[in-house]
This record gives sequence, structure tokens and C-alpha cells, in this order.
Amino acid sequence: MFAVLVRTLVHTLLRYVIRSHPIHPIRSPSQPSTCPHSCHPTSQPLMNPLNAFPSRRSAYLSGFLICAALMAYAFYLQYVQLLEPCPMCWFQRVAVVALGLVFLVGALLNPGRPGAKVMAWLALLTGGAGAVLAARHLYIQSLPADALPSCGMGITYMLESLPFLDVLARALKGSVECNKIDVILGLPIPAWTLIFFIVAVIAAFLLVNHRAQKALFR
Repeated sequence: MFAVLVRTLVHTLLRYVIRSHPIHPIRSPSQPSTCPHSCHPTSQPLMNPLNAFPSRRSAYLSGFLICAALMAYAFYLQYVQLLEPCPMCWFQRVAVVALGLVFLVGALLNPGRPGAKVMAWLALLTGGAGAVLAARHLYIQSLPADALPSCGMGITYMLESLPFLDVLARALKGSVECNKIDVILGLPIPAWTLIFFIVAVIAAFLLVNHRAQKALFR
């Protein structure tokens, strides 16, 4: 299911990029054009859903607020619903925060098209890492509990006593704590974070071709 979802979202992004950047054959200046008028596309490009935002700044600000809301909900689950996050959950939180900071910088700078490309690649770096972590978490949850270490060290203890790369390696290896499945609206929490990261990265790339309109946030 999730492989189909990822493949569909990636194909949508590729189709948009291809339609937005058509490739024309190269001919010498002296060579007369024999290409019919239809070779030069005049049809409307694939609609960019993010054009609904009045400016890139408002879109980036919305992305930042969504990341902030996700973190607030994560702390609500931890301190009110008493759902203790496993090490994989903590690293996904870090990815959400990093992606939120990328969107915040975009909202503050309100970049043009070149700057939006930089923001998109930064979003791919942070959101892509988060998507990999979420996918790995889903895989760990699919394993039988006896296939995982019975008890893992807490994330705080590991950060205090181990090098960061060792902490990351242990988190990716998983433990019984990461095998526990908490379902929200029919899907495990890592599934929702995976969907969010994929959609956020695609949105960042769609913002590269955003048609600037009168901004509400100046």
C-alpha cells in the first residue's frame, strides 16, 4: 500500500517537472524551422495546486505552522496520552523540526525562483531523511516482536553515553519499543509521518514554479 502511494506521488512530481520544463530539439540559427506549430506547446501547463497560495511566503509559512502543529500533537501524545516515544520516533521528530526550520527560512526570505530551488533541495534533504526513518519504522513494526532486541536503551541515556552515529545505528536497528503500533485514523503514526514528509517535499518542489500573486504576508 505505502509503496504504491510513494510511487504515485513521485510519478506526479516527475510529470509536473517534465510538463513545466519541456525539451525542444536544438537547431542551428540558419536552419529554417520545419517543425509544425504544434511542436511549440501553447497549452496550459499542468496546474500547480500551490498557486492557491497568494505567495511563496504564505505557502512556506503554512508549511512551518503544520510542522509546529505536528510537534505540538506529538508532545500531546507523549505528556497527555502518555505514549512514550521510541528512539525512531525521536529521530522523526528531529526531521520534522528540521523541515519546519527550512519552511520558516523560506517564509522569512520569501525567495524567488532560484531561492525556491534551494529551499526545495533542503526540504528534500530533511524531509527525505524523515521519510526514510518513517519507512524504516513501519518495517520494524511489521516484524514479529521476537525478531527485535527485547529491551533498548532510552534515547537520553544513549545520547549521553554513545557517539551520535552509534545512537542512530541502534535506533535504526529497532527494538521492542519501536514495534508497538499506535493507530490514528486507521493508520500507524509512522505511516502518517511518511505521508507528510512525501507531500511536504513535493510541495517544496511545486513552489519552485509558483506563480507569484499579490502576497498577504509582506
